[in-house]
Amino acid sequence: MKTYLYKMTINRSYDYLRSWSYRNHLFTNKFASILGFQKSIDDFVVLEDEKVVIGNAVLSLTPKYREVIILYYFKDLKIDEVAIILDCSVNTVKTRLSRARTMLKKSLGGILDE
Repeated sequence: MKTYLYKMTINRSYDYLRSWSYRNHLFTNKFASILGFQKSIDDFVVLEDEKVVIGNAVLSLTPKYREVIILYYFKDLKIDEVAIILDCSVNTVKTRLSRARTMLKKSLGGILDE
């Protein structure tokens, strides 16, 4: 059993190294390092600040809109899956998602435009 698990682990590792996602990740990193697209500390701080502002805006929504935004954007669920979780129709989820986006645009103002 032990040798079988070792061999399976090794084969899975080889599969990952041959996969498209690993190659794409390597290519992206090499391309960025060649062209000098390294992020500075300032970019990192601005990005983190924007995440905090957006997070607070999402948390300020009413629960029925907040849960749709969190499930769709942060948990990466499809609209059908969100509808099943919330026990409502797909059209209801679409409507709530649209209204929540509108509310977020109003509350965030020009932050996302910059």
